[in-house]
Amino acid sequence: MVIFVCFPETPGCRVIVGILVLNSSYTQFIVFNSTLVMQFIRINPNDIKIGQPLPWSVYCAEQAMLLQKGTLISSKQQIGTFVERGLFRRLSPEEVAKSELKLTPNEKRLNPFAAKEEWSSELAKLLPVIVAGEAVNVCSRIESMTANLQKICDYDADTLLAAIHLSRGFAYTVVHPVHTAILCELLGKRLKLEAEERRSILAAALTMNLGMLELQDVLFAQQTPLTDTQKKEIFSHPSQSMKMLKQVGVTDELWLEAVGSHHEKVDGSGYPKRLLEDQICQAARIIALADMYSALITPRMHRSSLMPKEALKSVFESKRPSVPSIEIVVN
Repeated sequence: MVIFVCFPETPGCRVIVGILVLNSSYTQFIVFNSTLVMQFIRINPNDIKIGQPLPWSVYCAEQAMLLQKGTLISSKQQIGTFVERGLFRRLSPEEVAKSELKLTPNEKRLNPFAAKEEWSSELAKLLPVIVAGEAVNVCSRIESMTANLQKICDYDADTLLAAIHLSRGFAYTVVHPVHTAILCELLGKRLKLEAEERRSILAAALTMNLGMLELQDVLFAQQTPLTDTQKKEIFSHPSQSMKMLKQVGVTDELWLEAVGSHHEKVDGSGYPKRLLEDQICQAARIIALADMYSALITPRMHRSSLMPKEALKSVFESKRPSVPSIEIVVN
């Protein structure tokens, strides 16, 4: 579970200053605009000795200190009261370093925020040269990004999910596909899709808007209605994106189909082919949902970003007649 930690900057305006990531065995509070990362581990109640001073300070799951280091615990009932709120202690620097040393090079965990920056930086360089038809090793470069994304989702999906709500430092043309790909991986795993199929979907999410790359940044800041020329470019960009990918050597059929169909709608009102529900592949539906959600949580010149709950409501309620659907079976 992820909790966004906010404070009011001005009336009606909240600023996210950090996230609290809660898992079964540890919690982690990450402070933005800072290198500080505090890691906590759940305390076994049996490690607390009645009548002896606590060897560490005790925190609840919400990060509030419950007991200071050195506090004497007088009874089991006292311990039980705090157990209900969750018992955590801060890992020492030595413990953090020791846990890292136990990992092999292949097991070293990437920082989700740093990884997102790396993907964005790589896309900022790669996408324009694909559009120009000059890119080399496109498949291997995209595959490297999707493999790392899947790896992080395996061990720190909560933090990576939180990272999509922080789009700083890169153009929308770069940040949006990265966020969409992250959401696609989370949806794909929930749908129990095979890793290889998910990689094709991620590749499609990262390259879906090649056909309108320059226009996308223009529209991000534009506050006037679309021109006829812009409408034509938007309508044709899925097909153009497919064409560009083929020109640089992409042959993955699912990747190409998902790019070409990610703006189709189940009621036939989408584009470019106006496909109906049973004609739209699952990969394209996943991308479409992630695409819409990612767009809504990103601020524009003409509107502020929506909070996650509001964005989900907008996707699944106000656009219900045409929104792509996917079925998730909850075990």
